[in-house]
Amino acid sequence: MGIFSKRNLPRDGEAQASSSARPTVMIVDDEPANLAVMASLLKNHYNVLQASDGEDALAQVKALPDPRLLDCVVSDHRMPRLTGVELFEELVPLVPQANRIIVTGFIDVNVIVDAINKAQIYKFIVKPFDAHDFLLTVQRAVEAVSMQKKLQAYYAELEDKVRERTLELARERDFSIGLVKAIPEVFFLVSDQGMIVMTNPNAVNSLGRNESHVVGLSLHAFVASHDQEAVAELLAKVFAESDATCEADLLFSATHAVPHYLIAHRVQLDEGMRAVVVAVNIASRRQVEEQMRYLALYDSLTELPNRTMLHDRLVHAIALSRRNKAKLAVLFIDLDGFKAVNDVAGHETGDLVLREVAHRLQKGLRESDTVARFGGDEFVVLLSGVHDDLAAAQVAKNLIDAVSAPLSVGSTNYRVGASVGISLCPDNGAQASVLLELADAAMYQAKKSGKGCVQMAMPALKH
Repeated sequence: MGIFSKRNLPRDGEAQASSSARPTVMIVDDEPANLAVMASLLKNHYNVLQASDGEDALAQVKALPDPRLLDCVVSDHRMPRLTGVELFEELVPLVPQANRIIVTGFIDVNVIVDAINKAQIYKFIVKPFDAHDFLLTVQRAVEAVSMQKKLQAYYAELEDKVRERTLELARERDFSIGLVKAIPEVFFLVSDQGMIVMTNPNAVNSLGRNESHVVGLSLHAFVASHDQEAVAELLAKVFAESDATCEADLLFSATHAVPHYLIAHRVQLDEGMRAVVVAVNIASRRQVEEQMRYLALYDSLTELPNRTMLHDRLVHAIALSRRNKAKLAVLFIDLDGFKAVNDVAGHETGDLVLREVAHRLQKGLRESDTVARFGGDEFVVLLSGVHDDLAAAQVAKNLIDAVSAPLSVGSTNYRVGASVGISLCPDNGAQASVLLELADAAMYQAKKSGKGCVQMAMPALKH
Protein backbone atom coordinates (compact mmCIF):
# COMPACT_ATOMS: atom_id res chain seq x y z
CA MET A 1 0.00 0.00 0.00
CA GLY A 2 1.40 3.44 -0.89
CA ILE A 3 2.29 5.49 2.13
CA PHE A 4 2.09 9.03 0.75
CA SER A 5 -0.75 10.90 -0.87
CA LYS A 6 1.88 13.11 -2.53
CA ARG A 7 5.64 13.45 -2.26
CA ASN A 8 7.34 16.78 -1.70
CA LEU A 9 10.95 15.78 -1.03
CA PRO A 10 13.39 18.12 0.78
CA ARG A 11 15.75 20.06 -1.46
CA ASP A 12 19.40 19.08 -1.50
CA GLY A 13 20.34 22.46 -0.04
CA GLU A 14 18.28 21.81 3.04
CA ALA A 15 20.75 19.33 4.53
CA GLN A 16 21.54 20.12 8.14
CA ALA A 17 24.71 19.66 10.19
CA SER A 18 27.18 16.82 9.74
CA SER A 19 25.88 13.29 10.27
CA SER A 20 27.72 12.94 13.59
CA ALA A 21 25.68 15.81 15.05
CA ARG A 22 22.33 14.62 13.68
CA PRO A 23 19.68 12.67 15.58
CA THR A 24 19.32 9.01 14.58
CA VAL A 25 16.04 7.65 13.19
CA MET A 26 15.36 3.99 12.34
CA ILE A 27 12.75 3.13 9.68
CA VAL A 28 11.22 -0.36 9.47
CA ASP A 29 9.12 -1.69 6.57
CA ASP A 30 8.97 -5.01 4.75
CA GLU A 31 8.28 -3.21 1.45
CA PRO A 32 11.56 -1.88 -0.07
CA ALA A 33 9.73 0.87 -1.97
CA ASN A 34 8.29 2.31 1.25
CA LEU A 35 11.72 2.15 2.91
CA ALA A 36 13.25 4.03 -0.02
CA VAL A 37 10.62 6.80 0.09
CA MET A 38 10.92 7.35 3.85
CA ALA A 39 14.73 7.27 3.66
CA SER A 40 14.74 9.89 0.88
CA LEU A 41 12.58 12.19 3.04
CA LEU A 42 14.67 11.79 6.18
CA LYS A 43 18.27 11.44 4.94
CA ASN A 44 18.96 15.21 4.71
CA HIS A 45 17.90 15.72 8.32
CA TYR A 46 18.83 12.57 10.28
CA ASN A 47 21.13 9.60 10.44
CA VAL A 48 18.82 6.96 8.98
CA LEU A 49 18.97 3.25 9.86
CA GLN A 50 16.89 0.93 7.65
CA ALA A 51 15.42 -2.43 8.66
CA SER A 52 13.52 -4.83 6.40
CA ASP A 53 11.27 -6.18 9.17
CA GLY A 54 10.86 -6.36 12.95
CA GLU A 55 13.46 -9.08 13.49
CA ASP A 56 16.01 -7.13 11.46
CA ALA A 57 15.24 -3.99 13.49
CA LEU A 58 15.72 -5.84 16.80
CA ALA A 59 19.04 -7.24 15.66
CA GLN A 60 20.30 -3.82 14.55
CA VAL A 61 19.26 -2.16 17.82
CA LYS A 62 21.01 -4.86 19.87
CA ALA A 63 24.15 -4.38 17.78
CA LEU A 64 24.29 -0.60 18.29
CA PRO A 65 27.42 0.49 20.21
CA ASP A 66 25.26 2.94 22.19
CA PRO A 67 21.47 2.41 21.89
CA ARG A 68 20.91 5.68 23.77
CA LEU A 69 21.78 7.55 20.56
CA LEU A 70 18.63 6.22 18.83
CA ASP A 71 16.02 9.00 18.96
CA CYS A 72 13.06 7.67 17.00
CA VAL A 73 11.80 4.46 15.36
CA VAL A 74 9.22 4.63 12.55
CA SER A 75 7.70 1.24 11.70
CA ASP A 76 5.03 -0.17 9.45
CA HIS A 77 2.39 -2.03 11.47
CA ARG A 78 1.53 -5.08 9.37
CA MET A 79 4.75 -7.04 8.77
CA PRO A 80 5.64 -10.74 8.79
CA ARG A 81 7.20 -12.30 11.92
CA LEU A 82 6.71 -9.21 14.09
CA THR A 83 4.06 -6.52 13.73
CA GLY A 84 5.00 -2.91 14.39
CA VAL A 85 3.32 -2.97 17.82
CA GLU A 86 5.03 -6.25 18.77
CA LEU A 87 8.37 -4.79 17.68
CA PHE A 88 7.85 -1.73 19.85
CA GLU A 89 6.93 -3.85 22.87
CA GLU A 90 10.36 -5.50 22.44
CA LEU A 91 12.10 -2.13 21.98
CA VAL A 92 10.68 -0.45 25.12
CA PRO A 93 13.27 -1.99 27.50
CA LEU A 94 16.08 -1.78 24.91
CA VAL A 95 15.70 1.87 23.86
CA PRO A 96 13.23 3.43 26.33
CA GLN A 97 14.29 6.94 25.36
CA ALA A 98 13.39 6.56 21.67
CA ASN A 99 9.96 7.72 20.55
CA ARG A 100 8.02 5.14 18.56
CA ILE A 101 5.80 5.94 15.54
CA ILE A 102 3.52 3.42 13.81
CA VAL A 103 2.60 3.79 10.11
CA THR A 104 -0.61 1.92 9.31
CA GLY A 105 -3.47 1.77 6.88
CA PHE A 106 -5.73 0.17 9.50
CA ILE A 107 -7.79 2.56 11.65
CA ASP A 108 -9.42 1.28 14.81
CA VAL A 109 -9.49 3.62 17.83
CA ASN A 110 -9.67 0.80 20.38
CA VAL A 111 -6.68 -0.96 18.79
CA ILE A 112 -4.78 2.35 18.77
CA VAL A 113 -5.43 3.00 22.47
CA ASP A 114 -4.46 -0.57 23.38
CA ALA A 115 -1.24 -0.28 21.36
CA ILE A 116 -0.34 3.05 22.99
CA ASN A 117 -0.71 1.43 26.41
CA LYS A 118 1.25 -1.74 25.57
CA ALA A 119 4.07 -0.39 23.40
CA GLN A 120 4.20 3.24 24.62
CA ILE A 121 3.68 4.50 21.07
CA TYR A 122 4.23 8.24 20.54
CA LYS A 123 2.11 8.70 17.40
CA PHE A 124 0.11 6.83 14.76
CA ILE A 125 0.42 7.91 11.10
CA VAL A 126 -2.37 6.69 8.83
CA LYS A 127 -1.67 5.77 5.19
CA PRO A 128 -1.82 7.47 2.80
CA PHE A 129 -0.50 10.71 4.26
CA ASP A 130 1.18 13.93 3.28
CA ALA A 131 5.01 13.92 3.22
CA HIS A 132 5.05 17.30 4.99
CA ASP A 133 2.95 15.93 7.86
CA PHE A 134 5.22 12.88 8.05
CA LEU A 135 8.35 15.03 8.39
CA LEU A 136 6.65 17.26 10.97
CA THR A 137 5.60 14.25 13.07
CA VAL A 138 9.13 12.80 13.05
CA GLN A 139 10.56 16.23 13.87
CA ARG A 140 8.25 16.62 16.88
CA ALA A 141 9.13 13.11 18.10
CA VAL A 142 12.87 13.83 17.88
CA GLU A 143 12.43 17.23 19.58
CA ALA A 144 10.56 15.59 22.46
CA VAL A 145 13.39 13.07 22.96
CA SER A 146 15.95 15.90 22.83
CA MET A 147 14.07 17.87 25.51
CA GLN A 148 13.86 14.78 27.72
CA LYS A 149 17.61 14.12 27.35
CA LYS A 150 18.37 17.72 28.31
CA LEU A 151 16.14 17.44 31.39
CA GLN A 152 17.83 14.20 32.46
CA ALA A 153 21.29 15.71 31.96
CA TYR A 154 20.23 18.79 33.90
CA TYR A 155 19.01 16.69 36.84
CA ALA A 156 22.13 14.54 36.86
CA GLU A 157 24.42 17.56 36.81
CA LEU A 158 22.35 19.30 39.47
CA GLU A 159 22.36 16.34 41.86
CA ASP A 160 26.10 15.87 41.37
CA LYS A 161 26.76 19.51 42.19
CA VAL A 162 24.54 19.46 45.27
CA ARG A 163 26.03 16.17 46.45
CA GLU A 164 29.53 17.59 46.06
CA ARG A 165 28.59 20.72 48.00
CA THR A 166 26.89 18.87 50.84
CA LEU A 167 29.81 16.43 51.15
CA GLU A 168 32.17 19.37 51.47
CA LEU A 169 29.98 20.84 54.18
CA ALA A 170 29.72 17.46 55.95
CA ARG A 171 33.52 17.23 56.22
CA GLU A 172 33.60 20.47 58.16
CA ARG A 173 32.83 20.31 61.86
CA ASP A 174 32.12 23.98 61.78
CA PHE A 175 30.06 25.36 58.90
CA SER A 176 31.63 28.20 57.00
CA ILE A 177 29.19 31.10 56.97
CA GLY A 178 30.89 32.45 53.86
CA LEU A 179 30.32 29.19 52.00
CA VAL A 180 26.65 29.14 52.97
CA LYS A 181 26.25 32.70 51.73
CA ALA A 182 27.89 31.75 48.42
CA ILE A 183 25.35 29.00 47.61
CA PRO A 184 23.33 30.41 44.67
CA GLU A 185 20.21 28.38 45.52
CA VAL A 186 17.79 28.55 48.45
CA PHE A 187 19.51 26.86 51.41
CA PHE A 188 18.17 25.61 54.74
CA LEU A 189 19.83 23.75 57.60
CA VAL A 190 17.01 21.88 59.32
CA SER A 191 16.88 20.10 62.67
CA ASP A 192 15.42 16.63 63.15
CA GLN A 193 12.31 18.39 64.43
CA GLY A 194 11.88 20.18 61.10
CA MET A 195 12.97 23.58 62.42
CA ILE A 196 15.20 25.92 60.36
CA VAL A 197 18.44 26.56 62.25
CA MET A 198 20.36 28.29 59.45
CA THR A 199 19.64 29.76 56.04
CA ASN A 200 21.42 31.86 53.41
CA PRO A 201 20.87 35.32 51.88
CA ASN A 202 19.34 33.88 48.72
CA ALA A 203 16.63 32.14 50.78
CA VAL A 204 15.96 35.26 52.83
CA ASN A 205 15.69 37.42 49.71
CA SER A 206 13.48 34.90 47.90
CA LEU A 207 11.15 34.49 50.88
CA GLY A 208 10.93 38.24 51.31
CA ARG A 209 11.67 38.14 55.07
CA ASN A 210 14.41 39.07 57.49
CA GLU A 211 16.67 36.23 58.56
CA SER A 212 15.31 36.50 62.10
CA HIS A 213 11.83 35.77 60.68
CA VAL A 214 13.07 32.60 58.98
CA VAL A 215 15.43 30.94 61.44
CA GLY A 216 13.52 29.26 64.27
CA LEU A 217 10.42 28.57 62.16
CA SER A 218 9.37 25.20 60.79
CA LEU A 219 10.34 24.47 57.18
CA HIS A 220 6.65 23.71 56.63
CA ALA A 221 5.86 27.41 57.19
CA PHE A 222 7.29 28.11 53.72
CA VAL A 223 5.69 25.16 51.89
CA ALA A 224 2.36 25.33 50.01
CA SER A 225 -0.46 23.39 51.68
CA HIS A 226 -0.75 20.85 48.84
CA ASP A 227 2.94 19.88 49.26
CA GLN A 228 3.10 19.64 53.05
CA GLU A 229 2.94 15.84 53.02
CA ALA A 230 5.69 15.53 50.40
CA VAL A 231 8.08 17.69 52.46
CA ALA A 232 7.22 15.76 55.65
CA GLU A 233 8.15 12.53 53.83
CA LEU A 234 11.38 14.16 52.59
CA LEU A 235 12.48 15.05 56.14
CA ALA A 236 11.51 11.64 57.51
CA LYS A 237 13.47 9.88 54.76
CA VAL A 238 16.59 12.05 54.99
CA PHE A 239 16.97 11.47 58.74
CA ALA A 240 16.34 7.74 58.26
CA GLU A 241 18.36 7.09 55.10
CA SER A 242 20.77 10.04 54.62
CA ASP A 243 19.51 11.33 51.23
CA ALA A 244 16.11 12.35 49.86
CA THR A 245 14.56 14.48 47.09
CA CYS A 246 11.10 15.79 46.22
CA GLU A 247 9.34 18.55 44.34
CA ALA A 248 7.39 21.17 46.26
CA ASP A 249 5.99 24.69 45.85
CA LEU A 250 7.70 27.14 48.22
CA LEU A 251 5.82 30.22 49.39
CA PHE A 252 7.76 33.33 48.42
CA SER A 253 4.84 35.33 49.81
CA ALA A 254 1.48 34.51 51.34
CA THR A 255 0.01 33.83 47.88
CA HIS A 256 2.97 33.40 45.50
CA ALA A 257 4.08 29.75 45.24
CA VAL A 258 7.15 28.84 43.14
CA PRO A 259 7.97 25.20 42.17
CA HIS A 260 11.30 23.91 43.52
CA TYR A 261 13.29 20.68 43.46
CA LEU A 262 14.40 19.91 47.05
CA ILE A 263 17.60 17.92 47.60
CA ALA A 264 18.29 16.90 51.21
CA HIS A 265 21.37 15.32 52.77
CA ARG A 266 21.88 14.29 56.41
CA VAL A 267 24.95 15.55 58.34
CA GLN A 268 26.13 14.95 61.89
CA LEU A 269 27.13 18.11 63.77
CA ASP A 270 28.13 18.72 67.35
CA GLU A 271 24.64 20.07 67.95
CA GLY A 272 23.09 16.86 66.66
CA MET A 273 21.74 15.45 63.43
CA ARG A 274 20.87 18.05 60.78
CA ALA A 275 19.55 18.04 57.21
CA VAL A 276 21.06 20.24 54.51
CA VAL A 277 18.18 21.18 52.19
CA VAL A 278 18.92 22.92 48.89
CA ALA A 279 15.89 24.11 46.90
CA VAL A 280 16.38 24.71 43.16
CA ASN A 281 13.88 26.82 41.25
CA ILE A 282 12.36 24.60 38.50
CA ALA A 283 9.74 27.01 37.14
CA SER A 284 11.41 26.97 33.71
CA ARG A 285 11.55 23.15 33.71
CA ARG A 286 7.84 23.00 34.56
CA GLN A 287 7.18 25.19 31.53
CA VAL A 288 9.07 22.70 29.33
CA GLU A 289 7.03 19.83 30.79
CA GLU A 290 3.78 21.73 30.13
CA GLN A 291 4.93 22.28 26.56
CA MET A 292 5.60 18.55 26.17
CA ARG A 293 2.16 17.71 27.54
CA TYR A 294 0.65 20.24 25.13
CA LEU A 295 2.44 18.68 22.16
CA ALA A 296 1.08 15.27 23.18
CA LEU A 297 -2.56 16.47 23.13
CA TYR A 298 -2.73 19.27 20.57
CA ASP A 299 -1.92 19.67 16.88
CA SER A 300 1.11 21.95 16.62
CA LEU A 301 -0.02 23.58 13.37
CA THR A 302 -3.65 24.51 14.13
CA GLU A 303 -3.49 24.33 17.97
CA LEU A 304 -6.64 22.21 17.85
CA PRO A 305 -6.99 18.99 19.88
CA ASN A 306 -5.30 16.06 18.15
CA ARG A 307 -6.55 12.47 17.77
CA THR A 308 -5.51 11.50 21.30
CA MET A 309 -7.53 14.28 22.92
CA LEU A 310 -10.39 13.75 20.43
CA HIS A 311 -10.68 10.12 21.51
CA ASP A 312 -10.74 11.08 25.20
CA ARG A 313 -13.40 13.73 24.63
CA LEU A 314 -15.48 11.45 22.42
CA VAL A 315 -15.50 8.67 25.03
CA HIS A 316 -16.49 11.20 27.70
CA ALA A 317 -19.19 12.72 25.46
CA ILE A 318 -20.66 9.26 24.76
CA ALA A 319 -20.88 8.53 28.50
CA LEU A 320 -22.49 11.93 29.08
CA SER A 321 -24.95 11.34 26.23
CA ARG A 322 -25.93 7.98 27.71
CA ARG A 323 -26.39 9.44 31.20
CA ASN A 324 -28.43 12.44 30.02
CA LYS A 325 -30.30 10.45 27.34
CA ALA A 326 -29.28 13.08 24.79
CA LYS A 327 -27.99 12.83 21.25
CA LEU A 328 -24.37 13.35 20.25
CA ALA A 329 -23.29 14.12 16.68
CA VAL A 330 -19.89 13.32 15.13
CA LEU A 331 -19.08 15.42 12.04
CA PHE A 332 -16.23 14.15 9.86
CA ILE A 333 -15.01 17.02 7.65
CA ASP A 334 -12.69 16.73 4.66
CA LEU A 335 -11.59 19.83 2.75
CA ASP A 336 -12.37 20.01 -0.98
CA GLY A 337 -9.73 21.58 -3.22
CA PHE A 338 -7.02 21.81 -0.56
CA LYS A 339 -4.59 19.59 -2.50
CA ALA A 340 -4.66 22.07 -5.39
CA VAL A 341 -3.74 24.94 -3.03
CA ASN A 342 -0.85 22.91 -1.61
CA ASP A 343 0.41 21.86 -5.03
CA VAL A 344 0.21 25.34 -6.58
CA ALA A 345 1.07 27.65 -3.66
CA GLY A 346 3.25 25.33 -1.53
CA HIS A 347 3.10 23.97 1.99
CA GLU A 348 3.63 27.28 3.77
CA THR A 349 0.51 28.71 2.16
CA GLY A 350 -1.29 25.42 2.75
CA ASP A 351 -0.44 25.62 6.45
CA LEU A 352 -1.84 29.16 6.65
CA VAL A 353 -5.04 27.97 4.94
CA LEU A 354 -5.39 25.10 7.45
CA ARG A 355 -4.96 27.52 10.37
CA GLU A 356 -7.65 29.80 8.97
CA VAL A 357 -10.03 26.86 8.39
CA ALA A 358 -9.44 25.74 11.99
CA HIS A 359 -10.26 29.26 13.20
CA ARG A 360 -13.47 29.38 11.16
CA LEU A 361 -14.60 25.98 12.44
CA GLN A 362 -14.02 27.04 16.05
CA LYS A 363 -15.83 30.32 15.48
CA GLY A 364 -18.87 28.47 14.11
CA LEU A 365 -19.30 26.23 17.17
CA ARG A 366 -20.38 26.53 20.78
CA GLU A 367 -17.81 26.53 23.59
CA SER A 368 -19.17 23.13 24.68
CA ASP A 369 -18.43 21.60 21.26
CA THR A 370 -15.07 20.16 20.17
CA VAL A 371 -13.25 20.52 16.86
CA ALA A 372 -10.07 18.48 16.35
CA ARG A 373 -7.61 18.05 13.52
CA PHE A 374 -7.81 14.38 12.56
CA GLY A 375 -4.88 14.56 10.14
CA GLY A 376 -3.92 16.23 6.87
CA ASP A 377 -6.95 18.24 5.75
CA GLU A 378 -9.46 16.27 7.85
CA PHE A 379 -11.24 17.61 10.93
CA VAL A 380 -13.73 16.08 13.36
CA VAL A 381 -16.41 18.01 15.27
CA LEU A 382 -18.30 16.72 18.33
CA LEU A 383 -21.74 18.27 18.89
CA SER A 384 -23.35 17.45 22.24
CA GLY A 385 -27.03 17.84 23.01
CA VAL A 386 -28.28 17.98 19.39
CA HIS A 387 -32.03 17.53 18.94
CA ASP A 388 -31.98 15.42 15.78
CA ASP A 389 -30.18 14.76 12.50
CA LEU A 390 -31.66 17.92 10.96
CA ALA A 391 -30.06 20.10 13.63
CA ALA A 392 -26.69 18.39 13.12
CA ALA A 393 -26.99 18.75 9.34
CA GLN A 394 -27.75 22.48 9.71
CA VAL A 395 -24.59 22.99 11.77
CA ALA A 396 -22.64 21.08 9.11
CA LYS A 397 -24.05 23.30 6.34
CA ASN A 398 -23.14 26.42 8.32
CA LEU A 399 -19.57 25.14 8.70
CA ILE A 400 -19.36 24.36 4.96
CA ASP A 401 -20.48 27.94 4.21
CA ALA A 402 -17.88 29.34 6.63
CA VAL A 403 -15.05 27.25 5.17
CA SER A 404 -16.06 27.97 1.56
CA ALA A 405 -15.75 31.75 1.88
CA PRO A 406 -12.61 33.16 0.16
CA LEU A 407 -9.39 32.95 2.18
CA SER A 408 -6.77 35.68 1.83
CA VAL A 409 -3.11 34.74 2.18
CA GLY A 410 -0.96 37.75 1.47
CA SER A 411 -2.38 39.39 -1.62
CA THR A 412 -3.91 36.20 -3.01
CA ASN A 413 -7.39 34.78 -2.45
CA TYR A 414 -7.91 31.03 -2.27
CA ARG A 415 -11.05 28.90 -2.11
CA VAL A 416 -11.54 25.54 -0.50
CA GLY A 417 -14.73 23.70 0.28
CA ALA A 418 -15.76 20.91 2.62
CA SER A 419 -17.64 17.62 2.55
CA VAL A 420 -19.19 16.41 5.80
CA GLY A 421 -20.29 13.01 7.03
CA ILE A 422 -22.40 12.76 10.20
CA SER A 423 -23.01 9.91 12.64
CA LEU A 424 -25.30 10.13 15.67
CA CYS A 425 -25.09 8.56 19.09
CA PRO A 426 -27.01 6.49 20.01
CA ASP A 427 -28.77 6.18 16.60
CA ASN A 428 -25.69 4.84 14.75
CA GLY A 429 -23.87 3.35 17.73
CA ALA A 430 -22.38 4.11 21.13
CA GLN A 431 -18.71 3.31 20.57
CA ALA A 432 -16.10 5.89 19.61
CA SER A 433 -14.57 3.75 16.85
CA VAL A 434 -17.98 2.98 15.31
CA LEU A 435 -19.12 6.61 15.28
CA LEU A 436 -15.86 7.79 13.71
CA GLU A 437 -15.87 5.02 11.12
CA LEU A 438 -19.49 5.68 10.08
CA ALA A 439 -18.98 9.45 9.93
CA ASP A 440 -15.84 8.91 7.82
CA ALA A 441 -17.74 6.61 5.45
CA ALA A 442 -20.57 9.12 5.16
CA MET A 443 -18.06 11.86 4.34
CA TYR A 444 -16.69 9.79 1.44
CA GLN A 445 -20.25 9.32 0.21
CA ALA A 446 -20.75 13.10 0.37
CA LYS A 447 -17.66 13.57 -1.81
CA LYS A 448 -19.00 11.06 -4.32
CA SER A 449 -22.26 13.04 -4.40
CA GLY A 450 -20.52 16.13 -5.72
CA LYS A 451 -18.55 17.55 -2.78
CA GLY A 452 -19.71 20.44 -0.63
CA CYS A 453 -22.43 18.12 0.64
CA VAL A 454 -23.65 16.70 3.95
CA GLN A 455 -24.36 12.98 4.25
CA MET A 456 -25.94 11.25 7.23
CA ALA A 457 -24.43 7.90 8.20
CA MET A 458 -26.20 4.61 7.92
CA PRO A 459 -25.00 1.40 9.64
CA ALA A 460 -24.26 -0.21 6.27
CA LEU A 461 -22.48 2.86 4.82
CA LYS A 462 -18.80 1.95 4.87
CA HIS A 463 -16.14 2.63 2.26
